[in-house]
Amino acid sequence: MGKKTKRKDSKRHLRPPLTFLDKSIYFLCIIFSFLGALLLAFCFDDIQNMIAFNKPGTVAYRSNASFLFALPFMMFLEISALVLFISGWESKKPIFGSKKYKYGEYPFREDCIPLFRQKKYNLKKTPSQKKFVRQMTMLWCVGLFVCACLIPFSLFGRNALYKDNRIEKINMVNLTGDTYTTDDFAHLTIKTQFVSGYRTADYWKYEITIEMKDGKDFSFSNRDFDWRVSGAKDNCLDKMLEVKNLFNPNSITIKGANNIGEVSDFLGFDEQQEAKLKLLFAE
Repeated sequence: MGKKTKRKDSKRHLRPPLTFLDKSIYFLCIIFSFLGALLLAFCFDDIQNMIAFNKPGTVAYRSNASFLFALPFMMFLEISALVLFISGWESKKPIFGSKKYKYGEYPFREDCIPLFRQKKYNLKKTPSQKKFVRQMTMLWCVGLFVCACLIPFSLFGRNALYKDNRIEKINMVNLTGDTYTTDDFAHLTIKTQFVSGYRTADYWKYEITIEMKDGKDFSFSNRDFDWRVSGAKDNCLDKMLEVKNLFNPNSITIKGANNIGEVSDFLGFDEQQEAKLKLLFAE
């Protein structure tokens, strides 16, 4: 008798297998959680662009480490979504369910009810279950709020290059710190680089690195210019050529000039733009 009771109790913990539709929904939700995190990162990038290029005279900028303040918010949302969908899949929590099974009845768990059929089954939660749900919801909201409070500190920190060729360091609260003018410039490095993307495709870029008399240096690549405006390719090339002309040839280092063809093809330069690129890398 004892064995039968034990076997019956164990059966009460059974859950019917998920339908193909429910599995597909869980799978798509997991995929979309990754895509959502990527989309969120692009949104932050667009906001940074709007803030940086709205300052008069800005021609290029590069974010500093303060952008990391946005990571807790993005990771919190992504991890929350993954935990929700993966745990639902592994615990066989039905979404639409199947008409073949009598959910909530023996031998299945009483709380094993399709998500979109819970009103029909009128499942009531105990006071302790309701309290637990409230506590976990409150804890999640507090975590989300704390992470969201860090977002503003990720939007402003940057090094900016202006039309008059001065460079400014701007901190996480959008206040200008150190400012460098052309009188502070000491050495220029111009180089091409192939970058293996992590969340993006591989790409070629070219950049300048300006070293100051105090030993600090600032780098700006073609990707750091405002590509939303017309003539962006020429604007970038013209500004870098302008900066190059500020230096004595003995104070310029050229790296990767043999990759000009790859860079030009990747960026879709026309003949005039490629000629400017060659001039930029001419020793």
